[in-house]
This record gives sequence, structure tokens and C-alpha cells, in this order.
Amino acid sequence: MQNHFIHYHQRRIRVKFPQDINDPWFAEVQANDEGFSAPRFHVTRSESGVAMEVKSGDTIWLVSQLYSPWGKLPPALDARIDVADCEARNHEGKGFRYRAAATSHWFPLSDCSKLLLDLRTISKDGKLNPLLKDPTQPIGYSLQSMRKLSSGEALYLLEKQLMSKDMHFISYRIKDGTQGAFEKAKSLIYEGIPFFWDRWSLPRRLAERREIVSDERLDSHIKETIRNSALIWGIETSQYAANGSYSLIERCLAMELGKYHPVEQ
Repeated sequence: MQNHFIHYHQRRIRVKFPQDINDPWFAEVQANDEGFSAPRFHVTRSESGVAMEVKSGDTIWLVSQLYSPWGKLPPALDARIDVADCEARNHEGKGFRYRAAATSHWFPLSDCSKLLLDLRTISKDGKLNPLLKDPTQPIGYSLQSMRKLSSGEALYLLEKQLMSKDMHFISYRIKDGTQGAFEKAKSLIYEGIPFFWDRWSLPRRLAERREIVSDERLDSHIKETIRNSALIWGIETSQYAANGSYSLIERCLAMELGKYHPVEQ
């Protein structure tokens, strides 16, 4: 029997190079061209409780919330991890590593706060409880550790809705356009439009820790995403689309495809 679990972690937009890049917690082996189209694994520090119940064939729904120096975005469905197998992590012997099956995938950035209010979890004694203990508190208050869900039906329905919508793409220059990109992301979320933004939609080790990844794989992934997006929003700051910048490549391709829309700053 397939079981469904839900796990939360906070995500941050960093404006400076992170100091924790050498934290041994991140010492997971992964090739620099992996993790673009789908997650490869999920890890938890938990050594007991629900984390021990996850087995091959189960599904972990990852929910995240993006924080920034300019505010926070609503909780969003981050990924669906269809568990291929699981094992205790070798690093320091803490927690578990769940390898993702090929059917797993990332989700575009969108608001799932209403869905969370309807989800129910199962306690050890089989009792059903609301996922959110207190909806007025931050989501981490209710999801400090992994929880077992009574059903994944509502999440599959949300996934179907997200995948049926046209996706937009936010193009910007990191040097001076991150805040403008955040504000555009916030407006798209409240319009109910799913979108690609590299601070969320790229491999997490690149989006948050700015680790080195394959330039060739990054280039092909970005261009493919632009081609598959209905509309490209260019955050036109003074340094946007400067010669030699990646934002210039994005804007040129978007204009060639007739999908470019400027966002003046």
C-alpha cells in the first residue's frame, strides 16, 4: 500500500555568498549536471518517528516557503518525491536519504496555502488531525518534522491544475534585479500564475548555495524552459541584458520567440 508523507523546509533568497556552503550537511554526492528536471533524492535529519516509516513506493510531498530580505512568499508545493528506496545517511549517521524515482519532479512556484488547510495527517494511533495545528502560525510550527498524510488525492489534484496552466518565466540580472524579480514573483503568485524563477526553479544547490553546476546543462535547461514558457518577464534594471550577461541571452531568445515583456524598474 502506498503511503503519502509531507515535509517542509524553509528556503531563502541570499544576496551574499552563503557562509554555510562547506557545511558537511550538504556533502551529498551529486553530479554537476543532475537535479535540473527532477529531484534525485531527499534527506532528513530525523532518526525516528514518521521518517522511519517511509519505504519504496511511497511518496513524499515537499512543501517550502521562500524568504527574502524584502518579505516572504506563501507556502508552495516544491516537489513530489516518489521514493525508489531509502537508507540511513552515512554522514554522521544522522537521518535518512530517500532516493527519488524517475517519476519525481519539481513544481513551478505557486501558492498552496489554501490546500494545506484541508490536509489531514494520521497519528500513531490512527487518529486524523489537521495538518496545520494553528493556521495563524508559520507553517514550520506545524511541520517541524515529516508527517504522514491520510491521502495524497488533494495534492495530485493540485499538481494536475498546476501542470495544466501556462507557465511564465522571470528573467533578471542578479547584480541589480533580484528585488525586482522578487516583486514580480509575488505579483504572479497572487494572480495564480505558475512560473519559473531561478531562485526557486533550478537545482537547490545552485538556487540557494550558488554551487558550481554544469554550464552546458544549465544553458540547455534555461533555453528549453524559455521555449516552453508562455511569456517571459524581463526585469529591466540598468544592468539587465548587458553585453556578456546571461540575461542578454534570455532576452534575445525570448524576443526571437515573440514572448518577451519588459518590466520597467
